Amino acid sequence: GLDHMPVGVALVGPDGKVFAANRLAEEITAEGDGLAVGPGGLYARHNGEKVLLQELIASAVATTRFKGSAPGGVIAVSRESGLRPFSVRVSPVRNPGDLFGVRRGAAAVFIGDPERRADTDPAQLVSLYQLTPAEARLAARLASGGRLDEVAESLGIKYETARTHLKRVVGKSGTERQG
Repeated sequence: GLDHMPVGVALVGPDGKVFAANRLAEEITAEGDGLAVGPGGLYARHNGEKVLLQELIASAVATTRFKGSAPGGVIAVSRESGLRPFSVRVSPVRNPGDLFGVRRGAAAVFIGDPERRADTDPAQLVSLYQLTPAEARLAARLASGGRLDEVAESLGIKYETARTHLKRVVGKSGTERQG
């Protein structure tokens, strides 16, 4: 289930060592562009960010061990490539032993990458918002960054038909504007 999330997720122990991660977290840390996993666990490559990330993990894990009450926290992790920074949220994991056999506390590290677009599954849009298959295909392509005229052409429909579908998508999804 974690592999289908649009964010990287790593479950770490008090020492920062990763004991479970989804595919996206593994890809991000393997690239080593701001975040990486080494012998000492998950770390940020810039020193100030490295210390802050370690502190967030330690305080979140302490909370799960009833030795603190930190709700976790958020940090922007810069990248050597110059791309926009990762948005990293650290949260305590309640009863990690129930899920992973971990006895010493754990934290969840959620990694958002603003440079990666999440793939939107049209079938999920049909199910979630009661869209027609045609409306869902249009919405999924728009969510991936396409312009309405480009999407209409790629779907082989007229621009006015695409506008009609978009109006219905906006209405059915309860949104107030296209953005």
